[in-house]
This record gives sequence, structure tokens and C-alpha cells, in this order.
Amino acid sequence: MDISQTESLAIHHEWPYAGFWRRVAATVIDNLILIIPGVLFGAFTFGVGGVAVWLAYGTYFESSEQRATWGKQACGLTVESVTGERLSVGTALFRQVLKFVGNILSIITWLIFFVPAAFTARKQGLHDLAVSSVVRHEPGKGIPSLLVGVIAAILPAVFVVGILAAIAIPAYQDFVTRARVVEGRAQAAPLRAAVEASFASTGKLPLDQSQLGSVNAPEGRANVTYKDGRIEIAIKGSQRPQGMIYLTPIAEADRITWKCEAENIRPGQLPRDCR
Repeated sequence: MDISQTESLAIHHEWPYAGFWRRVAATVIDNLILIIPGVLFGAFTFGVGGVAVWLAYGTYFESSEQRATWGKQACGLTVESVTGERLSVGTALFRQVLKFVGNILSIITWLIFFVPAAFTARKQGLHDLAVSSVVRHEPGKGIPSLLVGVIAAILPAVFVVGILAAIAIPAYQDFVTRARVVEGRAQAAPLRAAVEASFASTGKLPLDQSQLGSVNAPEGRANVTYKDGRIEIAIKGSQRPQGMIYLTPIAEADRITWKCEAENIRPGQLPRDCR
């Protein structure tokens, strides 16, 4: 190790360990930087390219002379070994893989991997502990603390919005589809009555709508027809058919019962007799 490296280590060792929220702010900045290239590369590789971009970005910059990604540089941070040395490419890559695992699994693993940085003596996350790395803050460098707080607040806000969206969007989609299924079955009521009347008078089930006379389903958001011995209800989505409901008449002595089946509609969106 030459003199310049020794002096650099001595200087770095005097820098305090980076605070939790400054590190969060750096992560937010990095993720904003990587959104566009991650999406572009991931769109054509089923997400693999996006992961590769994320890993390569962190590995390259944290093992470089800067010892920091652009987000960390903006916040005045550097990543190094606990002895003050620059991370090797292999160590930096392993650190990024651990961070990626902590990020993608769940909020629980995120807490396990990253929250220790707020409480450990050297402010190390689990990924830092695994590779014996630390993150230091160069005094006087990086964005002001007030801006750190503003940027860092984006991350919990994204988590909250993401969780709410994950709950609310599917629930709303289920509600809309259930409403359309109910409406479609209501539209089919005249055809059901006509089929039952035809069976009562002839003792046979009609094969198609031409045998029902001039009876048609009323206009609505579903397409309802009688063919091949059953009522077909095409449930419309916002732009294209979403799924099908089939009501098949079954002759039992002097009456008809109806069997309900569905296609391309989840059970939770269907009435009990169609599941």
C-alpha cells in the first residue's frame, strides 16, 4: 500500500458512519436513476435485464475509485471495507445481490436487511455485516439534511401507496366484474323464461334462439345469446370481452334447472352457483 492509499484510509476512518435516513435518501435517488434503463432492459427480457442493470450499476460504482453510486455521491456517502479499503468487484456484487434479495422478498425482509443500519454500532445493514463493509459520510458533503428527509420520505410513501394499491385495485376489479356478471345474468332472464316456456309447451329443450321466436335479451353491457342449447353471456371488460358465463338448461321431469359455468372469470368474482 503506497503513501497516498495510507493517507486516504486515515482520512476515511475519520469520517462518521452514514446515518440511516441519508442512506435511504441515496437509495431513493439511485432507484429514480435506474427506473428508465431498468424498465427498458427488463421489458424485453422478462425482468432479467432490469435486475442485471441494477446489480451492475451498484457493483461498478461501489467498487470504483468513487466508492459510491450516483445516489450515494449526491448524499456525500462512500462504501468501503471496515478497514477502509475499496471493495473488490466480487465483494461489491455480493453486497448488491444481498440488497436485491432484501428489497424484493417482502417488507419483513426489507426490515431485517436494512433497519439494523439504524441501530448497529457501525450503522451496518445485514448486507454490510455479511461482506464486512461500512458506509461513511464525508462531513460537509452531499445534499442538506432537510432535503435528505424530504427524499427519504418518498420511500415509505411508496411502500404505503404500493400496499394500498395491492389491496384496493384487485378488490375494485373484483367488485366491477361481479357487478357485470350480475347484470349479465339479469339480461339473460327473458331468454331463461322463453326456454322454460318452450319446454313446458313442447316437452323438448330448444337448440338455438330461432326456436324461441322473437325473444331477445335486452341491451346492456353483456352480449347474451342462446345457442347450442345454452345461454351464453359474454362479460365485457373495459375494451374487450373479459369472460363468459354459460347457463345450461337441464330437463328434470316437468321442470328445468339451470347449470351455471364460467370461463376466464376468477371464482371470487362469481356467484356461488357458478363456482
